[in-house]
Amino acid sequence: GHAYAQYSLGNGYMLGIGGLPQDQAKATQLFVAAAQKGLADAQEAAAVSYELGRGTSRNRAQAIYWLDQAAKQGDIYSAGFAKILRNPNTPAFHNDNEVENFVESVFQYCWHDRFPERRPDLESPGYHVWQSLAPNWRDSYCN
Repeated sequence: GHAYAQYSLGNGYMLGIGGLPQDQAKATQLFVAAAQKGLADAQEAAAVSYELGRGTSRNRAQAIYWLDQAAKQGDIYSAGFAKILRNPNTPAFHNDNEVENFVESVFQYCWHDRFPERRPDLESPGYHVWQSLAPNWRDSYCN
C-alpha cells in the first residue's frame, strides 16, 4: 500500500524488469493506486497510460485529470502537458516517444524559440532590430 512502492512495481511491470512479466494492465492499475495516494510521478504515469491506452482504454479526459492532480502539487511539466492535451489540435499518440517528442517540441518552441532574436548586425546605439518569427503550428499551444 506504499505509493512509491506501487509506482516502482508498476514500472517493473510496464518494462518487464526485475524478473516481472510485461503487463501493461497491471502497471496501469499500480500507477492509478499510487496516483490516488497523491504521488505526482504516478499521476503522470497514469496519465500517459490513459493517453496511450496502455493497459486500459484510451481516455484523454482521464489523462488530463491525472495531469491536473500532479499540477496541483506544483509539477510544471504536468501542467504544461495537460494544457497540450486540452488543445484540439493535439493528435493521438501511439507511444511514449511520440508523447515525449511532441511535448518537448512545444515546450522548446513556447519557452525559447518563439521569442524574437536580436539582429546585432543591424544595431546602432539606442536602436535594436528584432528578427520577426513566421507563424508556427505550435503557436496555438503557447497562449
